[in-house]
Amino acid sequence: MNRLLIIDGHNLHFQIFFGIRARLKKKPGKVSPFGIGFTGAVKRIIRCAEPTHVVVIFDGEHENPRRALYPPYKANRPDYSLLPDDENPYLQLPAVYAALDRLGIKYVETTSVEADDLIAVCTERFRPAADIIVCSHDHDFYQLLGQHVKLMNYSGKQASYYDDRNFREEFHISPRRYADYKALNGDKSDNIPGVRGIGAITAVRLLNRFGGVEGIIAHTDDIRQKKLRRCVVEGVDRMRLNYKLVKLGGEPYRSVEIPFTLAELAYTLPEKPPRRDAPASAPKSPEQNKKRRRRRPKKPPQAQLPGQAQVQTAEPPTAPSEAPAQVAPEAAVRADVPIGSASAPHKKKRRRRRSKKKNREQAQNPAQASEAGND
Repeated sequence: MNRLLIIDGHNLHFQIFFGIRARLKKKPGKVSPFGIGFTGAVKRIIRCAEPTHVVVIFDGEHENPRRALYPPYKANRPDYSLLPDDENPYLQLPAVYAALDRLGIKYVETTSVEADDLIAVCTERFRPAADIIVCSHDHDFYQLLGQHVKLMNYSGKQASYYDDRNFREEFHISPRRYADYKALNGDKSDNIPGVRGIGAITAVRLLNRFGGVEGIIAHTDDIRQKKLRRCVVEGVDRMRLNYKLVKLGGEPYRSVEIPFTLAELAYTLPEKPPRRDAPASAPKSPEQNKKRRRRRPKKPPQAQLPGQAQVQTAEPPTAPSEAPAQVAPEAAVRADVPIGSASAPHKKKRRRRRSKKKNREQAQNPAQASEAGND
């Protein structure tokens, strides 16, 4: 089965640009190598997804058609043309395009619609012939989720997938109702206000009962709460406008052309070539590939006492005919052993035990103790 990987170009480029801009040192007169960081991220994404076809889609510099419907749409985004060159991510796009050309990955820059709409059109047209993986952090792609469509969240060297089951567990609605959900609740990231008096929980309850936005408007009289019914009546225009702003693909985008066929998007990531300066080495055996276990350093030998050294170094008799070595008298051994050796505390403990035993006996028989004192 074919697997098509669609990468949201601007979403990934902004993630790389603001993630590594502080770590890259720009030389005077040269552009910082953001193209290298972008292509490195694309390679890691391809290794994680293992696709058979790849395409990267970027937003063009044309007018946004949604702003004709609602001028404040995405008005909360910064104007990068007013920032210095080293803080403008759009100036790094030529280096990114050149890096993609070197890798042989197809990419396209939109000319009439947003990149999100073109990704939705590609998903609808290529879905019967391939499984679709959309790599982006944009939540608007939730409405594209289905049996053969997944959303990939890339962060550093890790990547996670978000599918239809995860969406239903989080939002408790169908993915095809996500545009209706945003039409009621709004989207702060795109500067889209929601309907007054309708929050996330109320929006889910209305969608599960009446279906989409048009179903809610058609059954307004069936809403029992007077305040909620009044909010729906007052927010009919807002709901319909928000739905047009949030909805991706569908009937308005049937005529959008895709510059590539599925066969032209086929791609296989080349293997890493061996280093030229590295000498050719023989293959290692499985035993050599095993990681060496770090051993604890041996403890230094403790200083031995003179008496103990004599006992340990004494060699046993080599022949039965030899006479056994004479052992020194106990008094002599005690004199040689310094205070603090192993034998001294042993004798002290015995003496203490005996004295305690005598004290107990004297306490039990005071008459005998007095006689012994008189004697």
